[in-house]
Amino acid sequence: MAEKRKDSKGRNLPDGMQERPNGTYMSRFTVKGRRFTLYAKDIESLKAKVEETKTALRNGTYIEPNNKTLNQLYDDYRETYLVKSVRETTLSNYDSLWRQYIKNDVDGKPKGIGCKKVKDLRQSDIIRGLNKFVEVRNLSDSTIKLIYNLLNGCLEFAETDRIIEYNPCKGVLRKIKKGKTKQCREALEPEEETLFLDFIESSEIYNVYFPMFTFMFYSGVRFGEMAGLTWADIDFKNNEFTIHRTCEYKNLGEGMQFVMNKPKSAAGLRTIPMVQTLKTQLLQQRQLNMIRGIHSQTVCGVSDFVFMTSKGKPFVNWGVNRLIHNAVKEYNKLETETAKTEKRQAFLLRDFSCHNIRHTVATDLCVSTNDVKSVQQILGHSSSSMTLDIYAHARQERTRATMEKLERRTG
Repeated sequence: MAEKRKDSKGRNLPDGMQERPNGTYMSRFTVKGRRFTLYAKDIESLKAKVEETKTALRNGTYIEPNNKTLNQLYDDYRETYLVKSVRETTLSNYDSLWRQYIKNDVDGKPKGIGCKKVKDLRQSDIIRGLNKFVEVRNLSDSTIKLIYNLLNGCLEFAETDRIIEYNPCKGVLRKIKKGKTKQCREALEPEEETLFLDFIESSEIYNVYFPMFTFMFYSGVRFGEMAGLTWADIDFKNNEFTIHRTCEYKNLGEGMQFVMNKPKSAAGLRTIPMVQTLKTQLLQQRQLNMIRGIHSQTVCGVSDFVFMTSKGKPFVNWGVNRLIHNAVKEYNKLETETAKTEKRQAFLLRDFSCHNIRHTVATDLCVSTNDVKSVQQILGHSSSSMTLDIYAHARQERTRATMEKLERRTG
Protein backbone atom coordinates (compact mmCIF):
# COMPACT_ATOMS: atom_id res chain seq x y z
CA MET A 1 0.00 0.00 0.00
CA ALA A 2 1.42 3.38 -1.08
CA GLU A 3 2.47 5.66 1.75
CA LYS A 4 0.32 8.78 2.24
CA ARG A 5 1.96 12.00 1.20
CA LYS A 6 2.57 14.49 4.01
CA ASP A 7 2.96 18.24 4.16
CA SER A 8 5.82 20.15 5.80
CA LYS A 9 4.05 19.83 9.18
CA GLY A 10 3.82 16.03 8.90
CA ARG A 11 0.05 15.94 8.17
CA ASN A 12 -1.39 13.45 5.72
CA LEU A 13 -2.52 14.99 2.44
CA PRO A 14 -5.73 13.77 0.70
CA ASP A 15 -5.42 12.19 -2.74
CA GLY A 16 -4.71 14.74 -5.46
CA MET A 17 -3.63 17.42 -2.95
CA GLN A 18 -0.14 18.79 -2.52
CA GLU A 19 1.63 21.56 -0.66
CA ARG A 20 3.10 24.38 -2.72
CA PRO A 21 6.51 26.01 -2.07
CA ASN A 22 4.82 29.15 -0.68
CA GLY A 23 2.98 27.12 1.99
CA THR A 24 -0.45 27.12 0.29
CA TYR A 25 -2.20 23.98 -0.97
CA MET A 26 -3.34 22.81 -4.39
CA SER A 27 -5.75 20.05 -5.42
CA ARG A 28 -6.17 18.53 -8.84
CA PHE A 29 -9.09 16.28 -9.78
CA THR A 30 -11.11 15.20 -12.81
CA VAL A 31 -14.91 15.10 -13.17
CA LYS A 32 -16.49 13.72 -16.35
CA GLY A 33 -13.27 14.22 -18.27
CA ARG A 34 -12.81 17.83 -17.12
CA ARG A 35 -9.65 18.71 -15.22
CA PHE A 36 -9.93 21.10 -12.25
CA THR A 37 -7.23 22.81 -10.15
CA LEU A 38 -8.13 24.60 -6.92
CA TYR A 39 -6.05 26.50 -4.37
CA ALA A 40 -6.42 27.44 -0.70
CA LYS A 41 -4.34 28.60 2.27
CA ASP A 42 -4.94 25.47 4.36
CA ILE A 43 -5.97 21.84 3.96
CA GLU A 44 -9.46 22.13 5.46
CA SER A 45 -10.39 25.14 3.30
CA LEU A 46 -9.18 23.34 0.19
CA LYS A 47 -11.10 20.16 1.07
CA ALA A 48 -14.27 22.24 1.52
CA LYS A 49 -13.69 24.02 -1.78
CA VAL A 50 -13.15 20.71 -3.62
CA GLU A 51 -16.31 19.19 -2.13
CA GLU A 52 -18.32 22.34 -2.92
CA THR A 53 -17.11 22.28 -6.54
CA LYS A 54 -17.87 18.58 -6.99
CA THR A 55 -21.36 19.04 -5.48
CA ALA A 56 -22.06 21.98 -7.79
CA LEU A 57 -20.92 19.92 -10.78
CA ARG A 58 -23.21 17.05 -9.78
CA ASN A 59 -26.18 19.43 -9.27
CA GLY A 60 -25.54 21.44 -12.42
CA THR A 61 -25.02 24.66 -10.45
CA TYR A 62 -21.29 25.07 -11.12
CA ILE A 63 -20.22 28.59 -12.17
CA GLU A 64 -17.28 28.82 -14.55
CA PRO A 65 -14.48 31.07 -13.24
CA ASN A 66 -14.61 34.44 -14.99
CA ASN A 67 -12.10 37.27 -14.72
CA LYS A 68 -14.27 40.01 -16.25
CA THR A 69 -14.32 43.35 -14.49
CA LEU A 70 -17.58 45.12 -13.75
CA ASN A 71 -16.81 47.58 -16.57
CA GLN A 72 -16.37 44.70 -19.03
CA LEU A 73 -19.61 43.15 -17.79
CA TYR A 74 -21.43 46.43 -18.45
CA ASP A 75 -20.15 46.41 -22.03
CA ASP A 76 -21.66 42.92 -22.48
CA TYR A 77 -24.91 43.91 -20.73
CA ARG A 78 -25.13 47.01 -22.89
CA GLU A 79 -24.65 45.20 -26.21
CA THR A 80 -26.70 42.12 -25.32
CA TYR A 81 -29.67 43.80 -23.67
CA LEU A 82 -29.71 47.60 -23.42
CA VAL A 83 -29.01 48.39 -27.09
CA LYS A 84 -32.06 46.35 -28.10
CA SER A 85 -34.44 47.32 -25.30
CA VAL A 86 -34.07 51.05 -24.55
CA ARG A 87 -34.17 54.25 -26.58
CA GLU A 88 -30.93 55.72 -27.90
CA THR A 89 -31.24 58.74 -25.61
CA THR A 90 -31.89 56.51 -22.58
CA LEU A 91 -28.84 54.42 -23.49
CA SER A 92 -26.78 57.62 -23.67
CA ASN A 93 -27.99 58.54 -20.17
CA TYR A 94 -27.03 55.07 -18.87
CA ASP A 95 -23.57 55.35 -20.44
CA SER A 96 -23.06 58.75 -18.85
CA LEU A 97 -24.24 57.46 -15.46
CA TRP A 98 -21.88 54.49 -15.64
CA ARG A 99 -18.94 56.62 -16.76
CA GLN A 100 -19.43 59.22 -14.02
CA TYR A 101 -20.23 57.02 -11.05
CA ILE A 102 -19.10 53.44 -11.62
CA LYS A 103 -16.28 53.32 -14.13
CA ASN A 104 -14.24 55.91 -12.27
CA ASP A 105 -13.73 56.68 -8.61
CA VAL A 106 -15.20 59.77 -6.93
CA ASP A 107 -12.06 61.73 -7.88
CA GLY A 108 -12.59 60.87 -11.56
CA LYS A 109 -9.66 58.45 -11.73
CA PRO A 110 -10.15 54.98 -13.29
CA LYS A 111 -10.05 53.03 -10.03
CA GLY A 112 -13.73 52.88 -9.15
CA ILE A 113 -15.88 49.88 -8.35
CA GLY A 114 -16.10 49.18 -12.09
CA CYS A 115 -12.46 48.04 -12.08
CA LYS A 116 -13.17 45.18 -9.65
CA LYS A 117 -13.54 41.66 -10.98
CA VAL A 118 -17.17 40.60 -10.90
CA LYS A 119 -16.38 37.29 -9.21
CA ASP A 120 -14.70 39.18 -6.34
CA LEU A 121 -17.48 41.74 -5.93
CA ARG A 122 -19.19 41.63 -2.56
CA GLN A 123 -22.27 43.37 -1.22
CA SER A 124 -20.01 45.36 1.12
CA ASP A 125 -18.12 46.77 -1.92
CA ILE A 126 -21.35 48.13 -3.40
CA ILE A 127 -22.52 49.56 -0.05
CA ARG A 128 -19.17 51.31 0.48
CA GLY A 129 -19.17 52.59 -3.11
CA LEU A 130 -22.67 54.06 -2.97
CA ASN A 131 -22.14 55.54 0.50
CA LYS A 132 -18.99 57.21 -0.81
CA PHE A 133 -21.07 59.00 -3.44
CA VAL A 134 -23.44 60.24 -0.74
CA GLU A 135 -20.61 61.43 1.50
CA VAL A 136 -18.15 62.85 -1.07
CA ARG A 137 -20.33 63.94 -3.98
CA ASN A 138 -23.44 64.74 -1.95
CA LEU A 139 -25.67 62.99 -4.49
CA SER A 140 -29.44 63.05 -4.13
CA ASP A 141 -31.51 59.99 -3.23
CA SER A 142 -32.93 59.90 -6.75
CA THR A 143 -29.43 59.78 -8.34
CA ILE A 144 -28.31 57.05 -5.91
CA LYS A 145 -31.37 55.01 -6.92
CA LEU A 146 -30.53 55.47 -10.61
CA ILE A 147 -26.98 54.22 -10.02
CA TYR A 148 -28.29 51.29 -7.96
CA ASN A 149 -30.86 50.31 -10.61
CA LEU A 150 -28.20 50.30 -13.33
CA LEU A 151 -25.80 48.24 -11.20
CA ASN A 152 -28.56 45.84 -10.17
CA GLY A 153 -29.68 45.31 -13.77
CA CYS A 154 -26.11 44.64 -14.85
CA LEU A 155 -25.46 42.12 -12.05
CA GLU A 156 -28.84 40.43 -12.58
CA PHE A 157 -27.70 39.91 -16.17
CA ALA A 158 -24.48 38.32 -14.82
CA GLU A 159 -26.43 36.03 -12.47
CA THR A 160 -28.80 34.92 -15.24
CA ASP A 161 -25.82 34.32 -17.55
CA ARG A 162 -24.17 32.24 -14.80
CA ILE A 163 -21.14 34.51 -14.55
CA ILE A 164 -21.77 34.85 -10.81
CA GLU A 165 -23.66 32.66 -8.37
CA TYR A 166 -25.69 35.48 -6.81
CA ASN A 167 -26.34 39.18 -7.39
CA PRO A 168 -24.53 41.13 -4.62
CA CYS A 169 -26.76 44.15 -5.29
CA LYS A 170 -29.84 42.49 -3.80
CA GLY A 171 -31.03 44.22 -0.65
CA VAL A 172 -28.33 46.90 -0.84
CA LEU A 173 -30.50 49.99 -1.31
CA ARG A 174 -32.00 49.93 2.19
CA LYS A 175 -28.47 49.87 3.66
CA ILE A 176 -27.30 53.03 1.90
CA LYS A 177 -27.11 56.35 3.70
CA LYS A 178 -29.78 58.86 2.80
CA GLY A 179 -28.66 61.36 0.20
CA LYS A 180 -29.93 64.89 -0.08
CA THR A 181 -33.60 65.23 -0.99
CA LYS A 182 -34.07 66.75 -4.39
CA GLN A 183 -36.03 69.97 -4.18
CA CYS A 184 -39.45 69.87 -5.79
CA ARG A 185 -39.82 71.93 -8.91
CA GLU A 186 -42.21 74.59 -7.71
CA ALA A 187 -45.16 75.84 -9.71
CA LEU A 188 -45.35 79.53 -10.50
CA GLU A 189 -48.04 81.59 -8.84
CA PRO A 190 -50.77 82.90 -11.22
CA GLU A 191 -49.43 86.45 -10.69
CA GLU A 192 -45.91 85.36 -11.68
CA GLU A 193 -47.20 83.63 -14.82
CA THR A 194 -49.18 86.73 -15.82
CA LEU A 195 -46.35 89.16 -15.13
CA PHE A 196 -43.85 87.03 -17.04
CA LEU A 197 -46.06 86.67 -20.12
CA ASP A 198 -47.00 90.37 -20.05
CA PHE A 199 -43.31 91.30 -19.92
CA ILE A 200 -42.44 88.95 -22.81
CA GLU A 201 -45.29 90.33 -24.94
CA SER A 202 -44.38 93.98 -24.33
CA SER A 203 -40.59 93.56 -24.69
CA GLU A 204 -38.98 94.61 -27.96
CA ILE A 205 -36.33 91.94 -27.38
CA TYR A 206 -38.40 88.98 -26.20
CA ASN A 207 -41.81 89.49 -27.86
CA VAL A 208 -40.91 87.12 -30.73
CA TYR A 209 -40.98 84.34 -28.13
CA PHE A 210 -44.44 85.21 -26.80
CA PRO A 211 -46.33 82.58 -28.88
CA MET A 212 -43.88 79.87 -27.77
CA PHE A 213 -44.14 80.72 -24.06
CA THR A 214 -47.92 81.01 -24.33
CA PHE A 215 -48.01 77.56 -25.90
CA MET A 216 -45.91 76.16 -23.05
CA PHE A 217 -48.12 77.75 -20.36
CA TYR A 218 -51.38 76.70 -22.03
CA SER A 219 -50.50 73.16 -23.17
CA GLY A 220 -48.33 71.65 -20.42
CA VAL A 221 -46.37 69.55 -22.91
CA ARG A 222 -42.82 68.45 -22.19
CA PHE A 223 -40.14 70.65 -23.71
CA GLY A 224 -38.98 67.93 -26.14
CA GLU A 225 -42.57 67.44 -27.31
CA MET A 226 -42.90 71.15 -28.06
CA ALA A 227 -39.52 71.23 -29.81
CA GLY A 228 -40.55 68.37 -32.11
CA LEU A 229 -44.00 69.80 -32.96
CA THR A 230 -44.66 70.37 -36.67
CA TRP A 231 -47.48 72.15 -38.46
CA ALA A 232 -48.77 68.77 -39.66
CA ASP A 233 -49.41 67.87 -36.01
CA ILE A 234 -51.88 70.74 -35.60
CA ASP A 235 -55.51 70.41 -36.66
CA PHE A 236 -56.97 73.95 -36.80
CA LYS A 237 -60.30 72.64 -38.08
CA ASN A 238 -60.96 70.41 -35.08
CA ASN A 239 -59.00 72.64 -32.68
CA GLU A 240 -56.56 70.02 -31.44
CA PHE A 241 -52.93 69.02 -31.81
CA THR A 242 -51.21 65.65 -31.54
CA ILE A 243 -47.91 64.76 -29.90
CA HIS A 244 -46.12 62.31 -32.19
CA ARG A 245 -42.47 62.73 -31.18
CA THR A 246 -39.91 64.25 -28.88
CA CYS A 247 -36.89 66.24 -30.04
CA GLU A 248 -33.79 66.30 -27.84
CA TYR A 249 -30.30 67.70 -28.26
CA LYS A 250 -27.84 65.19 -26.79
CA ASN A 251 -24.36 63.74 -27.07
CA LEU A 252 -24.68 60.11 -28.11
CA GLY A 253 -20.94 59.62 -28.44
CA GLU A 254 -20.32 61.64 -31.59
CA GLY A 255 -20.86 65.15 -30.27
CA MET A 256 -24.06 67.09 -29.63
CA GLN A 257 -26.84 66.38 -32.12
CA PHE A 258 -30.63 66.39 -32.41
CA VAL A 259 -32.38 63.10 -31.72
CA MET A 260 -36.00 62.38 -32.65
CA ASN A 261 -37.92 59.71 -30.79
CA LYS A 262 -41.46 58.58 -30.26
CA PRO A 263 -42.86 59.51 -26.83
CA LYS A 264 -41.35 57.43 -24.04
CA SER A 265 -44.61 55.56 -23.40
CA ALA A 266 -47.87 54.93 -25.24
CA ALA A 267 -49.51 57.56 -23.02
CA GLY A 268 -47.15 60.17 -24.43
CA LEU A 269 -48.68 59.75 -27.88
CA ARG A 270 -51.81 61.84 -27.38
CA THR A 271 -54.16 64.43 -28.87
CA ILE A 272 -54.75 67.57 -26.81
CA PRO A 273 -57.68 69.99 -27.24
CA MET A 274 -56.61 73.45 -28.43
CA VAL A 275 -58.19 76.36 -26.57
CA GLN A 276 -58.70 79.65 -28.39
CA THR A 277 -55.64 81.30 -26.81
CA LEU A 278 -53.45 78.50 -28.12
CA LYS A 279 -54.98 78.66 -31.56
CA THR A 280 -54.47 82.44 -31.77
CA GLN A 281 -50.83 82.20 -30.74
CA LEU A 282 -50.07 79.30 -33.06
CA LEU A 283 -51.43 81.33 -35.98
CA GLN A 284 -49.35 84.24 -34.73
CA GLN A 285 -46.27 82.00 -34.68
CA ARG A 286 -46.84 80.96 -38.28
CA GLN A 287 -47.08 84.60 -39.30
CA LEU A 288 -43.93 85.46 -37.32
CA ASN A 289 -41.98 82.72 -39.10
CA MET A 290 -43.02 84.18 -42.45
CA ILE A 291 -42.26 87.80 -41.46
CA ARG A 292 -38.84 86.87 -40.10
CA GLY A 293 -38.09 84.74 -43.17
CA ILE A 294 -37.35 81.62 -41.10
CA HIS A 295 -37.38 78.40 -43.10
CA SER A 296 -37.38 75.08 -41.30
CA GLN A 297 -34.39 72.84 -41.71
CA THR A 298 -34.81 69.08 -41.92
CA VAL A 299 -33.67 67.39 -38.73
CA CYS A 300 -33.60 63.58 -38.50
CA GLY A 301 -35.99 63.42 -41.44
CA VAL A 302 -38.47 65.83 -39.83
CA SER A 303 -39.15 69.39 -41.03
CA ASP A 304 -41.72 72.19 -40.92
CA PHE A 305 -41.25 72.82 -37.20
CA VAL A 306 -43.63 75.21 -35.45
CA PHE A 307 -41.12 76.75 -33.05
CA MET A 308 -37.65 77.41 -34.48
CA THR A 309 -34.51 79.42 -33.89
CA SER A 310 -33.56 82.07 -36.45
CA LYS A 311 -31.57 79.33 -38.23
CA GLY A 312 -34.66 77.14 -38.71
CA LYS A 313 -33.67 74.52 -36.13
CA PRO A 314 -35.72 73.34 -33.14
CA PHE A 315 -35.07 75.04 -29.81
CA VAL A 316 -32.92 73.24 -27.22
CA ASN A 317 -33.85 73.03 -23.55
CA TRP A 318 -30.82 74.79 -22.09
CA GLY A 319 -31.18 77.59 -24.66
CA VAL A 320 -34.75 78.37 -23.63
CA ASN A 321 -33.85 78.07 -19.94
CA ARG A 322 -31.17 80.69 -20.50
CA LEU A 323 -33.73 82.82 -22.35
CA ILE A 324 -36.08 82.60 -19.33
CA HIS A 325 -33.24 83.45 -16.96
CA ASN A 326 -32.27 86.54 -18.94
CA ALA A 327 -35.89 87.70 -19.28
CA VAL A 328 -36.55 87.29 -15.55
CA LYS A 329 -33.35 89.17 -14.77
CA GLU A 330 -34.37 92.03 -17.09
CA TYR A 331 -37.91 92.14 -15.69
CA ASN A 332 -36.65 92.24 -12.09
CA LYS A 333 -34.25 95.05 -12.92
CA LEU A 334 -37.02 97.18 -14.50
CA GLU A 335 -39.51 96.32 -11.73
CA THR A 336 -37.00 97.31 -9.03
CA GLU A 337 -36.42 100.68 -10.70
CA THR A 338 -40.15 101.28 -11.24
CA ALA A 339 -41.06 100.30 -7.66
CA LYS A 340 -38.40 102.65 -6.33
CA THR A 341 -39.82 105.54 -8.39
CA GLU A 342 -43.39 104.72 -7.34
CA LYS A 343 -42.28 104.22 -3.71
CA ARG A 344 -43.74 100.72 -3.38
CA GLN A 345 -42.49 97.22 -2.79
CA ALA A 346 -41.22 95.50 -5.94
CA PHE A 347 -42.90 92.28 -7.07
CA LEU A 348 -39.93 90.25 -8.27
CA LEU A 349 -40.07 87.02 -10.24
CA ARG A 350 -38.31 83.85 -9.15
CA ASP A 351 -35.96 82.33 -11.67
CA PHE A 352 -37.47 79.20 -13.21
CA SER A 353 -37.02 76.65 -15.97
CA CYS A 354 -39.02 75.02 -18.75
CA HIS A 355 -39.97 72.20 -16.42
CA ASN A 356 -41.35 74.68 -13.90
CA ILE A 357 -43.76 75.77 -16.63
CA ARG A 358 -44.98 72.20 -17.15
CA HIS A 359 -45.30 71.76 -13.40
CA THR A 360 -47.29 75.01 -13.23
CA VAL A 361 -49.73 73.73 -15.85
CA ALA A 362 -49.99 70.38 -14.06
CA THR A 363 -50.68 72.18 -10.76
CA ASP A 364 -53.31 74.44 -12.31
CA LEU A 365 -55.04 71.45 -13.93
CA CYS A 366 -55.04 69.45 -10.70
CA VAL A 367 -56.37 72.37 -8.65
CA SER A 368 -59.10 73.24 -11.14
CA THR A 369 -60.60 69.76 -11.60
CA ASN A 370 -61.16 66.46 -9.81
CA ASP A 371 -60.96 64.56 -13.10
CA VAL A 372 -57.53 63.00 -12.57
CA LYS A 373 -57.91 60.75 -15.63
CA SER A 374 -58.30 63.75 -17.96
CA VAL A 375 -55.30 65.46 -16.37
CA GLN A 376 -53.28 62.26 -16.84
CA GLN A 377 -54.21 62.17 -20.52
CA ILE A 378 -53.34 65.83 -21.14
CA LEU A 379 -49.97 65.55 -19.39
CA GLY A 380 -49.15 62.22 -21.03
CA HIS A 381 -48.42 60.35 -17.81
CA SER A 382 -48.08 56.60 -18.19
CA SER A 383 -49.64 55.93 -14.78
CA SER A 384 -52.31 57.61 -12.72
CA SER A 385 -50.08 57.36 -9.63
CA MET A 386 -47.73 59.91 -11.15
CA THR A 387 -50.65 62.27 -11.74
CA LEU A 388 -52.02 61.66 -8.25
CA ASP A 389 -48.62 62.53 -6.73
CA ILE A 390 -48.68 65.86 -8.58
CA TYR A 391 -52.33 66.30 -7.64
CA ALA A 392 -51.58 65.92 -3.93
CA HIS A 393 -48.52 68.15 -4.12
CA ALA A 394 -50.42 70.77 -6.13
CA ARG A 395 -53.20 71.00 -3.55
CA GLN A 396 -50.65 71.34 -0.75
CA GLU A 397 -48.64 73.92 -2.70
CA ARG A 398 -51.66 76.09 -3.51
CA THR A 399 -53.02 75.79 0.06
CA ARG A 400 -49.69 76.96 1.48
CA ALA A 401 -49.60 79.88 -0.97
CA THR A 402 -53.14 80.89 -0.01
CA MET A 403 -52.30 80.86 3.71
CA GLU A 404 -49.17 82.93 3.10
CA LYS A 405 -51.27 85.51 1.25
CA LEU A 406 -53.71 85.57 4.16
CA GLU A 407 -50.84 86.11 6.58
CA ARG A 408 -49.50 89.02 4.53
CA ARG A 409 -52.98 90.58 4.41
CA THR A 410 -53.63 90.28 8.13
CA GLY A 411 -50.07 90.75 9.32
